[in-house]
Amino acid sequence: MILARPYEPADEPRVRELHQRQGLKYELPALHEMSVRIVIEENGIITHAGFLRLTTEAYWLFEPGETKRRTLGRLMMLQREMNLQAKNLKLNDVHCWLPPELSQRFGKILLKLGWKQPLWTCFAKEVK
Repeated sequence: MILARPYEPADEPRVRELHQRQGLKYELPALHEMSVRIVIEENGIITHAGFLRLTTEAYWLFEPGETKRRTLGRLMMLQREMNLQAKNLKLNDVHCWLPPELSQRFGKILLKLGWKQPLWTCFAKEVK
């Protein structure tokens, strides 16, 4: 019998075993902090597990005629305030997808402000 069911804390050792057996080179995040937690159980044994964590996408709109110094200062102010609200919402991370024409120049600014550029390829799916 195949059953998709909610993850339970007692499932953690088996889920960690699956992760270890896959040989993945990343640390498994805190499963209890995930927003969506589902396992597939086949004949009483967990064979698959899926988890979703809260994340968000950043957008930045500004007046193009401002000086670079003013624009950067306002960006830093926005970042600080938005980070506080994101923490209150218990968001885990924020992503910013840059159009190709801004990627090189603006990407350097984001890196200086503490953002990271993941090595992993990103895929997206709308929730409908």
